[in-house]
Amino acid sequence: MPMIESFFTKQVVIKPFIRQGSGEPVYGEIETRKCRMERGLNLKTVYKNPDGQIDDTAASAKMFCVGKPIPPRSIVTYEGQEFTVINCADHGGFSNDHLEVYLE
Repeated sequence: MPMIESFFTKQVVIKPFIRQGSGEPVYGEIETRKCRMERGLNLKTVYKNPDGQIDDTAASAKMFCVGKPIPPRSIVTYEGQEFTVINCADHGGFSNDHLEVYLE
């Protein structure tokens, strides 16, 4: 187990967004991941929209976890509260591979 995983003491349920179909979002298979959450902070994320424009958004929470990146518009449930993924940054490196996921 990588050292960073020892900081992940909480658990979330993730419904990964696949596509928009017939006016309804289509989600993939539900998964559970260990994570670390930060809430109640003045969080902000800057990212590029699919149409190429830079967007600056205030996030209501930030989640740290490992695994494959979580697509934007996915649903994350933490302690009974649902969040929507705004942006997922993959911080790969020699010893600190993890994801930073901004939620609203």
